[in-house]
Amino acid sequence: MAEDLTKLLLEFSFTFTTTSVTKSIVAPAERVKLLMQTQDVNPDIPKDRPLTTVPGTYFKVKTQYGYSSNFRGNGVNTFKTFVAQLSKYALLSKFARASPLAVAGGGSSVAMNHYMAGGLGEALALFLVYPFEMAYTKQSSALGTATLGFFWPIWETFREHGFFAIYSGFSVALAGVFLQQYFSKTVRKTFENVVAKQAWRQVILWRLAASFICSAAVGILMHPIETIKRKLIVQTRNKERTYTGPFDCIWKTYKRDGIRGFFRGVTVNIYKGLAACAVVYAIDSLLQLKSPSFRGILEHIVDVI
Repeated sequence: MAEDLTKLLLEFSFTFTTTSVTKSIVAPAERVKLLMQTQDVNPDIPKDRPLTTVPGTYFKVKTQYGYSSNFRGNGVNTFKTFVAQLSKYALLSKFARASPLAVAGGGSSVAMNHYMAGGLGEALALFLVYPFEMAYTKQSSALGTATLGFFWPIWETFREHGFFAIYSGFSVALAGVFLQQYFSKTVRKTFENVVAKQAWRQVILWRLAASFICSAAVGILMHPIETIKRKLIVQTRNKERTYTGPFDCIWKTYKRDGIRGFFRGVTVNIYKGLAACAVVYAIDSLLQLKSPSFRGILEHIVDVI
């Protein structure tokens, strides 16, 4: 029992530390993506000067507001990562045991059990951390000398728009949890069946390359959902809302910009995947990890960044 607890604490600490470091490294790219996604409802971005390219957005923010502004909201994001990891470790195994599909046999029932357990655990963890997701999104979307603070965006949203505004876009994010679970498992399984050979699975570099390809593909597929969610959050920075809900956001975005309106900043997912792979490979090379569980954690981090 004590050994299991120690192993669990070590895995949790390793996961949180590595994820936080990796997220901090890719924070500037993530902020560029967020600004491009939400510029239609962002009061700080002039409508006559849209953000059109990833490099252009990065250098514009860096030049006008300083290099440190690229990390705005990273503190909240790190804390959100801590709460999310704690929730997942506490919930995933419980859902896996409680699922009615947890049968002794194999095949599709067990696969569905893992899918549902992962989805339900992620969904409840999302509910717990979503106020911090909202706070991070609002902080990261702010330019200039906007008021910051760890809990201030949550209080400000509650004061101006009510409790339910704290969960703006939650239904979209909830649907995204199950879609991401499905896409991640489907894309990875397809990649391994078509490309990956047995020998590759023993080499961390090739396994990370596979994780990068899968995470980039899933990031591109999930980008429209993330865009809708973030627009619904950022619009709470305005006194009047642009969108009445997810479907209104989808319709108005398509009417205004067409399909490209859902894919602004999508190339950042590739940059993030490359950076995450580089960091994870450096950690593995530095620590010379031998434990399969720790190496599995490293590969999973590339998927969730």
